[in-house]
This record gives sequence, structure tokens and C-alpha cells, in this order.
Amino acid sequence: MLVDKADSTGDRSEYPLVDSHVHWDQIPEEQMDEVIRRAKTAGVHIALSAATGPDSCRRLLHYQQRYPDFLRIGFGLHPEYESTSDDVLDVLRLIEKHRGYICAVGEIGLPYYCLAEEERSRPPSGSEKDRLMPFLQMAAMMDLPVWLHAVHERTLPVLEMVLQAGCAVPCFIG
Repeated sequence: MLVDKADSTGDRSEYPLVDSHVHWDQIPEEQMDEVIRRAKTAGVHIALSAATGPDSCRRLLHYQQRYPDFLRIGFGLHPEYESTSDDVLDVLRLIEKHRGYICAVGEIGLPYYCLAEEERSRPPSGSEKDRLMPFLQMAAMMDLPVWLHAVHERTLPVLEMVLQAGCAVPCFIG
């Protein structure tokens, strides 16, 4: 746990920073060394990166093995992106296979931004729940926390499903 120990001027340069949400897989490989160098220069000691789908999981696994002291990864299926039932099964298999390399299941949740505005406040559909619940169950079974995509009025339904599945959710305030 990081404690805010800024001095009276607000300087935190002596204290490690954790970047808690970056989709590192979206950075071109040829730019990774420079991006990580800049992050470290800025004081970032560890970056947490959430996958968005099967290809994203594989790319993050490659990066995590390349930068094991810097990058921590989670495997998931982002709810705002189109996916198939095969994608769900593929990511679940990747979670099982690479449990030793991941520290969370995510990014997972319910769609919000891809919905029409009038649909955003409706309860989750059966298919949305059916897509999310296997990831929550896998996280609970493997004793992994979940990194959630929980937006506005769709946050409470996501948290209710998390509670039902018995998962842990890290909380970042700020």
C-alpha cells in the first residue's frame, strides 16, 4: 500500500508511484522501451495493465515477460468492445493457463459508453450478465481480484454481481 507522504511543498519524488490503469498492449512494441523509460523517470515503479480481449492478453503476456519488474497484468474482456462467446472461452482459458503471470482478472464489467443514452440506466441484460459472470467466478475460484469497468449508473449492478460471486475489488480513490 502506498501512503501519501508528500512534504510541505507537495514533492513526492522519493516515493514510488504505481500507474493503476494503462492499456499497455495498445502501445506499439517499438515504443515500449522509451515509454517505460519515461514512466520510470517520472517516478513510476510499477504499472498495472488490463487486457481488453484475447489478443490483448497475449500481447500483455509478452510485455510482462519482457518487463517483469515493471509490468503487472490482468486478463479480461472489456465490455465496451465487440466480442464473441469464443472470445470469452479463449480469455478464460488464458487466465487458467497463465495464472502465474497475472495478478487480476480484468478489465471486465458492463457496457456503458457503447450503449444508446436511453439504454444506460436499464438493468443489465441476461446476455451482459452471462458474459460477465464467468470472469467473476474464475476470479473467485483462482483467488484473484477483479479490475472493473464500472461506469455511472451501471456501477451498482456490477458490484452486486461481484458480491454474488465473492470477488475482491481493489479500490483507487482520486
